[in-house]
Amino acid sequence: MTSLRSLLVVALFFVCCAATAAPKVTCTFDDNGLASLSYGDVQFIKSGAPRVSNVLFSDDKGGEVSADKTSPTISFDRVAQRYSYSLPWGAVRCRYQLAGNRLNVELTLENDTAGPMSGVELDLMELQFPRRPAGTPWEKRFQMISDNDGDITAQVADYKTGVLTFCNDDPTSAIRAGFSPGAAPPAETWLLRVTSQERTGPKPPVFVEPRGTKTFHFSIRFTEPGVPLKEIAGDIIDKFVAAHPFQLKWPDRRPIGMFSLASGAHSSPTNPRGWFGEPKDDFVGKNGIKHFREKVFEVADRAIGILKSMGAQGMIFWDMEGEEYSNINFVGDPRMTATLAPEMEAVAPELFERFHKAGLRTGVCIRPSRIVPGWDGKSKWQHSHMGFDVVEEMNQKIIYARKRLGCLLFYVDTNVRYFNTPDGKVDSRLLEGAAFKKLADAHPDILLIPEIPRLEYWSCTAPYQELRPHFFGNHAATDPRVLEFYPRAFSVINPIDGPAKERRAELVAGQRRGDTLLFRCWFPDEQNQLFKSILDEAKRK
Repeated sequence: MTSLRSLLVVALFFVCCAATAAPKVTCTFDDNGLASLSYGDVQFIKSGAPRVSNVLFSDDKGGEVSADKTSPTISFDRVAQRYSYSLPWGAVRCRYQLAGNRLNVELTLENDTAGPMSGVELDLMELQFPRRPAGTPWEKRFQMISDNDGDITAQVADYKTGVLTFCNDDPTSAIRAGFSPGAAPPAETWLLRVTSQERTGPKPPVFVEPRGTKTFHFSIRFTEPGVPLKEIAGDIIDKFVAAHPFQLKWPDRRPIGMFSLASGAHSSPTNPRGWFGEPKDDFVGKNGIKHFREKVFEVADRAIGILKSMGAQGMIFWDMEGEEYSNINFVGDPRMTATLAPEMEAVAPELFERFHKAGLRTGVCIRPSRIVPGWDGKSKWQHSHMGFDVVEEMNQKIIYARKRLGCLLFYVDTNVRYFNTPDGKVDSRLLEGAAFKKLADAHPDILLIPEIPRLEYWSCTAPYQELRPHFFGNHAATDPRVLEFYPRAFSVINPIDGPAKERRAELVAGQRRGDTLLFRCWFPDEQNQLFKSILDEAKRK
């Protein structure tokens, strides 16, 4: 009887294991290449043949020309499982390897010419899903392409009964990849698209050297729904973190006060910088300067009291240059205070020292731009973004603010790099992570707070996050995805004018885990009472 019971238990165990085992990934090939790719009983391949849309080469005039794609030689080596697309200028080759729950795709580009290959666009395959994957980009049929710069490429397609993730297995390779819409519904398809990086300068980049080759490694990974990214792409995450190790050392997570004294909307002839939002005040002339000095220290003393009541570590002065010229606000250059707001320049060292004596840190707003005289005939001053080293420009602003004002907190407004496009227009993109690493290496004892985040920034900065719902807002705490890369990372969370009551639990959890809260300190903001209660609750484990 005991033996029979044991046999039944063993049999039941194997039945349960079979019932819960993950579906198997299979693929088949024919003379044309990849013929099928399945996860369980779902088959994804609509067309497995790579399609080369464009190959670009640099010409002698600094331009680009498309390579001739007429009559390519196409073959498939079934033993090596390698697809080849060849022309006199070179070749595109794809090699496939099934490994566990994923299909590895090795893409090799060969340049057989004496000139550099400057770009490429191709589709590795065309996929069909049993149902459209979840998420707004899928619903809107957006192109979802990752540039593999400052973040990994791991594009997730959750089709309810399973998850397909398209990955670039090398987080340091300079190539873009992701999903692009193919055929429209009802026979909807999606393309696995691979393209070279977007051009960000007047000259074409060198994508593949003359007579050279370049190989990229992609994978299509299958999992059940609900599997965290760390399990899906842990190997890629580890490579990314090894390339961009965590180095931020800022154990103080107490809140930080926003100190903003000017308002361009309230400027007047007697108060051109809009100080204290009082257009009727007179800060011009000898008596006006004296009045300004009295007023600024009065507001500073009030702010110190608010900062102390909130248990803050310090404040960041957002607009010490004033707000006389709306087209350059926020100015982001404390060196320009003498030119733009001489009345503030006269009191600035004493003002900042007032906070220091109260045991508080101080900071300012900086930008990767340079204030120059206006060239359009309309503005007296303008931001200049090109023609100089923007990282060194920020470095000099930091050096100045540290030496003259004793600052350690730096909010980086509009952290983008501008460049000329091939058609003569000006475009911009987020500063590369290396820019902030260079600043952090030069000043390891400061806190950098970039306005617009990207994943790599969290290795050496505490990016700014807003609770208010907008394009890059709607954050009550550091994104869990970030913590899969950097468990010790934290963000500076601005809950002002956001749904703090409704998302209180998330804010408390974020503060408890280590985020820093931002609040207004230059006046007694009614919201601070709520924020203080959130901070107090977070302290109670």
